[in-house]
Formats: sequence, C-alpha cells, structure tokens
Amino acid sequence: MNELVQRLANGVHPIIAERSASALELREQIERGFVLLKFPNTRGGTELGSQLDMKQTRLDGADFESGTGNVHLVGNLTLNYDKVTLVADIDLASLRGTGRLVLIEGADGAQLARTDGSTTNGADAAIEAAKNGGSHKVGKLPTEKSKSRARKKKT
Repeated sequence: MNELVQRLANGVHPIIAERSASALELREQIERGFVLLKFPNTRGGTELGSQLDMKQTRLDGADFESGTGNVHLVGNLTLNYDKVTLVADIDLASLRGTGRLVLIEGADGAQLARTDGSTTNGADAAIEAAKNGGSHKVGKLPTEKSKSRARKKKT
C-alpha cells in the first residue's frame, strides 16, 4: 500500500470542499455524483475526485439553500494504484470537516471494513464497487517507468 494511502486510511483528517464556493455549489457536485475534496494537511494538500455512492451518502439534515447542516459523503476512487473509499463529513456553513480513506482489498476473500462498520468479503466488495461505477485515478499521469512497475506487479 502506498504511504499516502496508508496515512489517510489511518484515523480521521481535516478535509475541505475547496472547489465549492458555497453549499449550493457543493450540492451541484453531489447532484452530478462526483465531488472534489481536499486533505489539506498532506505535503502540498491532496485533492481527490470521487464518484459518489449515493446509497451510502447521507444528506439528511442538510439545508443547501441556507448553508446549514452536514453531509456524509461516500465515494470510490483509485489513489496511487490503491482502490479506496473516501468517507467525509462536511459542515455546509464552513465547507470543512473530517475525512478518511478505507482501503478496498482485491476479490481474494479477505474481510473488509465497510463505511458503516460492518464487514464483507473481498468478492462482495468488488461486485458492489463494479455495480456502483468505476474508479478515478488521481495524481500524476503514469510514466513509462510507473507503467512498467505496474505490469511487473501484475505478473
């Protein structure tokens, strides 16, 4: 597992919806099913784009018009070749909150932690992730060297 992924999967961290100037703009991202959130306390900050899982995302109690309440956002992405779920709780007044990553293991039968605290096996998680849409790579574009390393890892 990549060092950044490991760090963001260990505990909760400050997170901000930096690309949203208001709660209404954040709502537009949520309605599109794709949000951009930033972990500011990494070297240079780490902005992640995540395809939302609307079955796990909670908007109860959120008033986007007045910019009050909280949202619980859950979405999948790939960060540095590791498939993860982003879990974030955002205060609409400040567009700040806390977030963490949850590692999604491969379909090898390993027990996985879900964002609701229950567990599932890796095959179930892989099927569920496929049903809920793909993942998005973020960060630098792959170089020939990184592509070569990825091919070697697969073999």
